[in-house]
Amino acid sequence: MADELDAKTWQVKEQAQRMLYFNIGLAFITFLSVTSLSVFIGRSISKPIEVLRRGAGIIEKGNLDYKIGFEGGDEIGQLSRAFDKMTAKLKKSYSSLERKVSDRTKKLQKKNRRMNMAGQRRN
Repeated sequence: MADELDAKTWQVKEQAQRMLYFNIGLAFITFLSVTSLSVFIGRSISKPIEVLRRGAGIIEKGNLDYKIGFEGGDEIGQLSRAFDKMTAKLKKSYSSLERKVSDRTKKLQKKNRRMNMAGQRRN
């Protein structure tokens, strides 16, 4: 009976050891899966943000023709399209302002010439 008890104890210990190795393996695989998933999610978020950052830098330097054009369906894609719309409106506004400045400059130059001609006639 003692031999039978020792055999059963040995079987239980062996089974417990196998379960321990299985659990360690499972924990390691879970760790690798979670780490890989974290890296993937991190990159899927950081890459579009980097595209937006670079685009904003290009626009900041005055290139109002630049389109960020990130076509994602998420919030970052919406932000990208909002940047593109904002840049287009800014370009239109800037062009309108340049046109107004040019028109007013021409009017002032015309008035200046008239004043100079009137001043020369008096002399």
